[in-house]
Amino acid sequence: MHLDFSYKFIRTARTRESESYVIWKFDPSYQDSVRAGHIDLHIEGKIYHGNIILEIELEEEEVGILIHQIDNTCVGWDRDDFIVQVFSGKEIGYYSDFITEEERGEEYPLRKDIKHIKENMDTFFGKFQYTRSKISEHAVESYFSELGFEAKRADKDLDALKVDVIAESKDEIIYTQVKLGQISEKSMREVAQSIYSLPHPDSKRKSAAFVAKHFPYKSELIRGKLEEKFGIRIFCISLNQIIMATPEYKQSLF
Repeated sequence: MHLDFSYKFIRTARTRESESYVIWKFDPSYQDSVRAGHIDLHIEGKIYHGNIILEIELEEEEVGILIHQIDNTCVGWDRDDFIVQVFSGKEIGYYSDFITEEERGEEYPLRKDIKHIKENMDTFFGKFQYTRSKISEHAVESYFSELGFEAKRADKDLDALKVDVIAESKDEIIYTQVKLGQISEKSMREVAQSIYSLPHPDSKRKSAAFVAKHFPYKSELIRGKLEEKFGIRIFCISLNQIIMATPEYKQSLF
């Protein structure tokens, strides 16, 4: 598939809590562009919610490139979440007090196989989230390596206990759960109990770590209670700390 193209975003409206862009697909090989659709961004604090309306059919990989460019161009990196939904369709009407249809000068290709596009979107978003979660695990490995640990991803048995990364030094082994978003008190408690029940490594201190973008507001109290209950050391590490140590992962995780 020919992928020598890029997307351009022309902002059509902006308020304190929303932005709208027309999406153009530009192919430099042919010096040609076509209107691909538009995106409406709704901003609530540091949470961005986007609705993309596609007016042409795009392959799965093309949609991936589109979302990546929207992320880099239109969405702030210092955010709490970026949620996007993709729809397929055509415009059936337009009205403006000031801008005429002729001034817009833009074509609206008919949608093709909506069912086919939706299936591609569902497949892509599943792969997108899975890929980001695996990248986050690699970033956590690199983080612990920077701290002098030998780190590796957990095997299937530990994965079943929601342990994603193991970091080991000469006197300590840290079992780590990694979350891209928020971690709950319930999840912290369940994972801490699972780690407590693991066989104790010979001559090494057993510890638990939680990596997440957001923690419960009383996370330090939760951490203290879990340490007291299970007798293991517990770390709460934010994704920002991971990025500070491994800036090469910043673009992929935020």
